[in-house]
Formats: sequence, C-alpha cells, structure tokens
Amino acid sequence: MFERFTASARSAVVDAQAEAREVGDRRIEPAHLLGALARQGAGDGLLARHGITYEAVRREIARVGDGALDAEALASLGVDLDAVRARAEATFGDGALERAGRRGGHLRFTRASKAVLENALRVTVAGRGREIGALQVLASVLRVDDPRTEAVLVAVCDDPAALRADVERAVAGRAA
Repeated sequence: MFERFTASARSAVVDAQAEAREVGDRRIEPAHLLGALARQGAGDGLLARHGITYEAVRREIARVGDGALDAEALASLGVDLDAVRARAEATFGDGALERAGRRGGHLRFTRASKAVLENALRVTVAGRGREIGALQVLASVLRVDDPRTEAVLVAVCDDPAALRADVERAVAGRAA
C-alpha cells in the first residue's frame, strides 16, 4: 500500500514518527500524523484557514500526552500533574517530563493510526484516485475515532466540524 502514497503523504507518515519521538511518546498516533500534516501545510491551506498551526498542534500533543502520565490516576493519589509538570519545566526547561520518556529505535503505529492509513486508501479509491495524497491522509485523520486526536483538534481548531466538511469537499474535488 505504501507504494501508492505520494511524496507528501510518505513524508507525513515518516514525520509522524519524529513527532511522536520529539514529545516522548512510545507509539505513533493519529495526532502525530495531524502534527506532521500541519508542519507540511497539507490541504492547500485548509488547516491554516481553520486556525490550525503546527506550533499549536505540537503544543497540544505534548500537553494532552499519550496517557503515560495519567492525570486522573495521579490526582486520585493526591498528585497534581499540572503542578508537577510546571515545577519540572521551571527546573529543567520546557517539555522536561516528555523528554524523560524518549527512546531510540523504531516506533510502532497504534491501531488507530493503522486505521487512518487504511482509510486513506479507501478515500482514494472512492474518489477514483490512484495515489494516496496528504489530503486523503488528513481526511482519514479527521475521521478516526481517537480521543487524543479529538482533544488536540478541539483545542487548536476554530470549528472542527467545518474543517471536516471542507476537507471532505476538497477530497471530493469540490472547492472548499
């Protein structure tokens, strides 16, 4: 399937691993694909028109976390994760807790990320296309049922429903 990806779509998939690694995540999630697509400016300005910047996506990915540090579980023990994070960053710099979890080597895709890539193929075939482009990957990221991706999207997008509709129109070949 990867041979059907355009250069920009391949780049987004590769860059998603870098996104995950840079925030200290152990797996590649759809939110990392969104970050990589935002870094590329995928969708011919659609993301920017909806207020989405790479910096905002990246910040939210780090803030939301991958669940390794579960704020609710820690709170039940009397630990305020936001306070711990603030103190660690004051002492060791921005992203100190995320950097602590970084590892080298290959990162695996989560089930949701695999679903995004599989759905990108379906989006392409439904549109009678032959190549999977960044726009099809973006459409698939926006369709996936993933709580972290949704939290990031809600935090960085002025209107997620309107973004989804604009991306669907663009994928279908109609003006967004």
